[in-house]
Amino acid sequence: MKVRSKLMLSVLGMGLLFLAGSYICTQLGRARLRQIVVRATARESALLMDTITAGLETYIRHLKLLAADLDVNEALVESNRRFRNLQDVHAHVEEIDRKWVAAPDDEPLPLARELLANRLSRELGRKLEAGEHGEIFATNEYGATAAMTVVTTDYFQADEVWWQEAKSAGTFVGEVQFDDSAKLVGFPLAVSVQDDEGRFLGVLKALLLPKALLAPLRGTHGFPRREQAHLTLLGPEGNEIYTNNKGKAKTEEAAKRGLPAWDDMNPVPGCAGRVRRAFRPDCTRLYVAVRPTRHPAKHEGKEAWTLVATRDMSELLAPVERVQNSLLLMSVGVTTLALFLGLALSTGLSRCISRLRKVAGEVGRGNLRARAEPGSNDELGALASTFNQMAAQLSESHASLERKVAERTTELTAEIAKREEAQKVLAKSEAEYRTLTNDVLDTSSVGVFILSPEFEVVWVNQALERYFGLRREEIIGKDKRQLIRERIKYTFEDPERFAQKVFATYDNNTYSEDFECHVLPAEGRKERWLEHWSQPITSGLYAGGRVEHYSDVTDRKQAAAELQRHAEELELLNPKLEQSNRDLQEFTYAASHDLQEPLRKVHAFAQFLVEDCGDDISEEGRDYLQRMQSATVRMKDLIHHLLQLSRVDTRGAELIPVDPAKILGEVTDTLSEALRETEAEVEIQPDLPPVMADAIQLRQVFQNLIDNALKFRSPDRKPKLHIAAQAENKHVVFSVADNGIGIEERFLEKIFGVFERLHVRDAYEGSGVGLALCRKIVQRHGGRIWAESEPGRGSTFYFTLRPAPTERGELS
Repeated sequence: MKVRSKLMLSVLGMGLLFLAGSYICTQLGRARLRQIVVRATARESALLMDTITAGLETYIRHLKLLAADLDVNEALVESNRRFRNLQDVHAHVEEIDRKWVAAPDDEPLPLARELLANRLSRELGRKLEAGEHGEIFATNEYGATAAMTVVTTDYFQADEVWWQEAKSAGTFVGEVQFDDSAKLVGFPLAVSVQDDEGRFLGVLKALLLPKALLAPLRGTHGFPRREQAHLTLLGPEGNEIYTNNKGKAKTEEAAKRGLPAWDDMNPVPGCAGRVRRAFRPDCTRLYVAVRPTRHPAKHEGKEAWTLVATRDMSELLAPVERVQNSLLLMSVGVTTLALFLGLALSTGLSRCISRLRKVAGEVGRGNLRARAEPGSNDELGALASTFNQMAAQLSESHASLERKVAERTTELTAEIAKREEAQKVLAKSEAEYRTLTNDVLDTSSVGVFILSPEFEVVWVNQALERYFGLRREEIIGKDKRQLIRERIKYTFEDPERFAQKVFATYDNNTYSEDFECHVLPAEGRKERWLEHWSQPITSGLYAGGRVEHYSDVTDRKQAAAELQRHAEELELLNPKLEQSNRDLQEFTYAASHDLQEPLRKVHAFAQFLVEDCGDDISEEGRDYLQRMQSATVRMKDLIHHLLQLSRVDTRGAELIPVDPAKILGEVTDTLSEALRETEAEVEIQPDLPPVMADAIQLRQVFQNLIDNALKFRSPDRKPKLHIAAQAENKHVVFSVADNGIGIEERFLEKIFGVFERLHVRDAYEGSGVGLALCRKIVQRHGGRIWAESEPGRGSTFYFTLRPAPTERGELS
């Protein structure tokens, strides 16, 4: 018999495959049947829940229609009107409520009997559907009972949750509970009562009996009678509202009944998350939980109700169990028969294989001359011949391998020598690296972190230990992110900001980051400001990691804080200085204005004396009057110049581009008579550059300087003036040079003071305010003015102004 025929014994494997297939098919059938049962149970349970929800909404609509009834509205309006006429409504309600609660149940207050028999109570009683509601009553806008079908437990209702919910939300649906006044178990319903204009009038409450709402849960429930499910309706806290499993107390919680929690169940596909299912570990019981899609009783984020349907799967899966058992028995029989046939037919095959294995073992122990006897002419014989050929080739390969091993040993010896040399070079490089880190980086005042690509700390220097108050052995080898969360970030004033900025560089390790952080003082560290700067490592052993630097900028921050403090102090002083300047300017103006009037009177009276009493006044008296008039004229000029000086800043115009040549033309025209009388020559540089100035004040500067040059001219020669300008360092420097009597160097700064004169008044006229006015005008323009002079040879006055912006050589 050939090996091919013997291999037909693989039927044994087919038997095992049949056994496995049978088991898989039965399991798939069981799973499919469970899926069908789950979907059917979910569909029927959801239909029941929707029916209950629709019924509850119907009862709520009926109660809202009753609240909109004209009789209810009129009665509550009348009740509210009576209460508004009371002096203290709350005291009145509290007094009645106290007596109401204290009264015995069999002897209610006269007010209770009156409310029970009023028109609204009778109307509510007639409209109360028999068998569906246990009670119904109305309260006014103050929470006091206005009508009722049974005597309520208390008179004041505004402190009840249902009353407050109905007033704010318009509708309240409570959980099933025992009502003390109606002595029944039911669902409390409450709705807000409003008039046609939407004003709140009161609240209408009714007790809905469970039998009216939960009727759909009785009977066959839509399930086959033989496979009827156990139904349990649960409230928000897991308490039972209803169950058809008789013999169980309705007050038990779901967990005590063995029902799984909603969060422990799996959603049923296609049910929008409102249906979930669960099985017992042995899959003998199915639980399907359903929640409503909408429900008036849902509040404070809690689901109102949950309907749990429990089904016994053992009877439903019984047919599948019988089919599975039959298939398993058949598979076991076929597999046993295949085992016996395979054992009988493979005996001869095993003997041949044992002989071949024995020879192979000798070859494996090094006997390459061992050979196997072919024996039969079948495939096993061909296998033995092939094995003998392989053994011969293996003997030849062994000899060749020994030669190659000797050659490779020689090569490895040379390679080991090269590696030893490379190890020496590497050791030298590591020593240099240690020198760099210990002698250079470790002594740096900049704290350094070196991070690996996994953001583990590879190395830190001594400065960083000092800044953070941490020891090096506590940091190296640790995850930097974990260190930041647990320790490092609390070193800083704003830990969350520091952690956020550093983690941002780790999340996107492609950019550099630079920011300042404030280290708080603690044991082992001082308070300081650090500048954090980090960048990614793009090459070398730690490519993909980061280098972080911390520089101490405490001195710079303290200097900036000190500068800020001085700036704030100046900011506080500036308003006071500005107010002082304004007060001084107002005083100067007022004083100048008020002083001119007496001067005019003194001058006028002196003139009257000369004209009317001239013949009666002596020569000496007339001289005194003339001096008095001259003094008043000089005083008037002084006041006028002081007024001009005080108005430089307050009455100045906006600085605009002006042409100095045009202004100088106007000044020479004004002074033409003086120029003619003194025979003065005025030379003006052509193409004077335009400047930013107040044209009127710039005219005053040029006029005062030219007037001074004419006044202090030399008696030996005709006056000559040269006016020029030159651009220097973003300013235009003007010069007014003359050939007058000159000024000694020690007086060059004094001449710009107010009322400063170098000559007696009889020699040269003037008030001593002209140059002071020039300095104030130039300073207002952001420039400065000075003089250079040599006695007997003339003087040159310089002042600077800002140039006007130009475009293509023209004024902008």
